[in-house]
Amino acid sequence: MAVGAASRRNMNTAELNEIVFRALFEQTNDAVFIIGLDFHYLNVNDQAARLLGYSPEELIGKSVHEITSLEEVTDGNENASGIDTFNKVYERMLIRKDGSRIPVEISTAIVYNLDGSPSHIQSTARDISSRKDYEERLRKSEERNKAIVDALPDLIFRLDRQGRITDFSAAADHPLHIPRIEVLDRAIQDVWPELFSEVILAEIEKAFKTKTMQVAKLKYPGREETYEVRLN
Repeated sequence: MAVGAASRRNMNTAELNEIVFRALFEQTNDAVFIIGLDFHYLNVNDQAARLLGYSPEELIGKSVHEITSLEEVTDGNENASGIDTFNKVYERMLIRKDGSRIPVEISTAIVYNLDGSPSHIQSTARDISSRKDYEERLRKSEERNKAIVDALPDLIFRLDRQGRITDFSAAADHPLHIPRIEVLDRAIQDVWPELFSEVILAEIEKAFKTKTMQVAKLKYPGREETYEVRLN
């Protein structure tokens, strides 16, 4: 133990920092890339190699542009390896050894020397394939739901608890049709007559409190029709 203590006392800060960095470099679950200022890989951890299907030795020396797909930028920034992406979190498609592409979330930072000059670039990538798959399934589900709603003969609207209209769908021939763009984000009492909207607001409050569907029969002022309003 005395020898170990002496060794720790003799270890300088640079050596200690190197040990800490090496542990983080290898043990993190994220892919880590050390990139030269010429945008070629200087070092990668095992996670990065596994993510891309290469060995670490195969990746070292490759250009960032061989791995990063510029055609599938998701944040509107086409400069995937440029200065604009430093110190930001953004999404990219990385090209694996077999040619397949994998979506990742990347953070990139410049590492500086003690004299303030740039030394290299450190980039961390996280596989977001599962999240992207979920988002795509959700998008398709929403498209299907919208198609179903648009095909229904009823007027369908969504309100928040204060009565603000957050969604609105009605066929053009529905008696209460209003162009969707004209009612979104407006209070229901600003769209329909007060007596009509007050009943709906009261039923909304009941629906929130009881968590059950509320049904109301309403007559629109000045019209003969009676409308059944169902609130969930």
